[in-house]
Amino acid sequence: MKANSKGGKLHRLNMAYFYQKIEKQKKILFILFGVILIILIISWQQGFFKIPKIQPLTEPEIIMPEKKIEIDFKFLEKQILKDLQPFEEISPSRETPGRENPFLPY
Repeated sequence: MKANSKGGKLHRLNMAYFYQKIEKQKKILFILFGVILIILIISWQQGFFKIPKIQPLTEPEIIMPEKKIEIDFKFLEKQILKDLQPFEEISPSRETPGRENPFLPY
């Protein structure tokens, strides 16, 4: 009988320890749920979850006066531009350019 009573006490102690752990986990879970709930309420009040209203795009009204483009060609009549001489024509080379196979080493 003594062996059974010792085992029974040990079993009851293990059960008590197990229930204490469960109660502790329940408290932690309750606190975690409360913190998450508070964060969600604050986010909701700040407008984090609100869907922004889409406003149609409008082109800005830009009023620009019409400008008439005038080019003054009088600068082409200056003497310094009249004194310019054209380059002499460069004739093409009569030699064959490069080597027969440029990828071969020297």
